[in-house]
Amino acid sequence: MENSFIPKIEKTALSAESARGKVEHLFEPLGKESRGENNEIIIENEFIRHLFLYEDLKFDIDTTPKTEEEFIGSKLDSRERALIRFLDFKPDQYVKLQDFVLENKDDGSILDLKTELGENTVYVKKDGTDFSESAAHYFNTYLKLTVEPKTPAGILVLMHEIGHKKDPAIDPLEIMLVGLGKKKEEVILQKEMIDRERYAWAYSLSKLRPYMKGLNCTLQDLDVFVHQWNLGSYSASIKPEILKK
Repeated sequence: MENSFIPKIEKTALSAESARGKVEHLFEPLGKESRGENNEIIIENEFIRHLFLYEDLKFDIDTTPKTEEEFIGSKLDSRERALIRFLDFKPDQYVKLQDFVLENKDDGSILDLKTELGENTVYVKKDGTDFSESAAHYFNTYLKLTVEPKTPAGILVLMHEIGHKKDPAIDPLEIMLVGLGKKKEEVILQKEMIDRERYAWAYSLSKLRPYMKGLNCTLQDLDVFVHQWNLGSYSASIKPEILKK
């Protein structure tokens, strides 16, 4: 089989430490933070106004299970159990993202997450600063954001995870079957991984393009953050022997 995805492999793969050093400003707040009448968080600078609202995550039980064994006898339904697993049995560390709006002050364009999420729900780690464990659940309508969406990096990663939920090429059943042991060529699995990541980042950048000035994010910043760091790390994880097939 000709290795058709070699052109999609990033030539440069920076370590997290090296890449972050080049784009440290993407991890700084967008601007001054204030609170609105309904306790929504408002962050704005000269070019954008950013509003979002958190809601506490609660379950109708006295004690939240910390292990699979503690689910025994629990009145939690299957979706609640799946959510607790997805949040690594630490739902107390997360809040639900209730509202999220970005406004471009120059042209008045607005990105409202309600129109992007559909039936999906985002859970944000309180005071989170490390985006590496952020994820989209393939089988349920959950997204996990382990960095607060107060910084350019946090917002880029949020839209990236939503991009995974929008990807028409993702087949949850096929992913489940592979996870259960269905045989599939390694080169195909690697290609699908790269394709999923590229689609999600393309989605993020397309949605945020009108707001890049306010996010203080240049093309060079995106090259480092998206290509050399995030896509670069996936490219570097591909086994050398796969590239020879």
